[in-house]
Amino acid sequence: MSTIKPSENDFTASQLTNWEADKNVENHQKLTQIELLELLKAAKIKNLELEIEIDKLRYIQQTSEKSQIEFSNLFDFAPNGYFILDNKGDILNVNIEGSKQLGIDKKQLIGNPLSIFINSKQQQDEFYLHRKRLIEKNTLQRCDVELKRKDGSVFSARMECSMIRDDSGNFKHFNCLLFDISDKIEQSKKMEIALGKEKELNELKSRFISMASHEFRTPLASILSSIYLLEKYNELESGEKRLNHINKIKNSVQGLNEILIDFLSLSQIEKGMIKNNPETFNLLRFIEDVIEETKTSAPNHSFEFIHKGEKQDVFLDKKLLKICVTNLLGNAIKYSPLSKTIKIKAESKSEENNFYIAIKDEGIGIPENDKPHIFQQFFRAKNADTFQGTGLGLNIIKKLITMMDGEISFTSQINKGSVFYLKFWDC
Repeated sequence: MSTIKPSENDFTASQLTNWEADKNVENHQKLTQIELLELLKAAKIKNLELEIEIDKLRYIQQTSEKSQIEFSNLFDFAPNGYFILDNKGDILNVNIEGSKQLGIDKKQLIGNPLSIFINSKQQQDEFYLHRKRLIEKNTLQRCDVELKRKDGSVFSARMECSMIRDDSGNFKHFNCLLFDISDKIEQSKKMEIALGKEKELNELKSRFISMASHEFRTPLASILSSIYLLEKYNELESGEKRLNHINKIKNSVQGLNEILIDFLSLSQIEKGMIKNNPETFNLLRFIEDVIEETKTSAPNHSFEFIHKGEKQDVFLDKKLLKICVTNLLGNAIKYSPLSKTIKIKAESKSEENNFYIAIKDEGIGIPENDKPHIFQQFFRAKNADTFQGTGLGLNIIKKLITMMDGEISFTSQINKGSVFYLKFWDC
């Protein structure tokens, strides 16, 4: 039995439709495979691109982390204090040096206002204005303050603050650098002291020139005039006139000698050539001897000496004390009218283990405005211009008394006289 193949003409419309549908499915399947292959290829490319992007991001992240670590190290190990503040002035972050400057742990500092460590209310107000100006001007601002550490010590600091804004231009935080300028302040003070001393030295030089030109000129003029007049006299003329001029010469030479002694004494003191060499001696006998020596040059003055207390022996440098007492007696004589009495009093107090010497005159006194300067070199009171002197005597006495661990003081009234006190302890 043979099989008969149908011809195309034998297909029905239905069968033809099914065949075409099957053909389309086959073609669609082939197309889908190609698309899938293309999609898979595209996916691989995208995956590769993603991996490249991920590597880039990972590199950026590592670089960022490294930069952050470097920035953190720069911040933490900066040589000066570094504070990050919010708009209220509270501490958001602080580096190691800033923590050391205030002597407080970083954790305890964060959240606290920086202003609480400023030493005074006035400077706290200035710091507030400092922040205000910083916001208004948006430029670096500086201010100097005193900051108080945890242990209570105070140091001088200079603040340099700047304002940081975000990408939108809004306030982000303040960066505040803190410099310890205590050493600079100390150096500045030393410089001021040095300049003050230089100024004082220049003033002393001016006083010396003024004093020397006056004190040397007067006796030298007297000597020259007396010698000139002596040459005019012959041996037969009155000896009284000759003696008068000779005495003028002697007095002038003595005055010059006293000036030179003052200069020499001051120079020796300042060079450390004069030393304090105490010894035990009888104070009463010592003062009586000084008075007797002084009387020869002051025949028109009288002296009164009083001693109180049981103690008579003292342990002091006898030579230095003699210079001081002799000079004070000389001043009392110089500034007191003739026939007035110079009073000397020595009193010892066993219960207080001290003694003092007081020398009182009835002279011109010291003006009130001149009293604070009376022990300065080359200083002379306004009412003493007509009296011979260098303005060194009281300065030398004060230095010598200080060298002997004593002190000198005085009271004085115009035209009623002065009293100078020399006080010593444990002598």
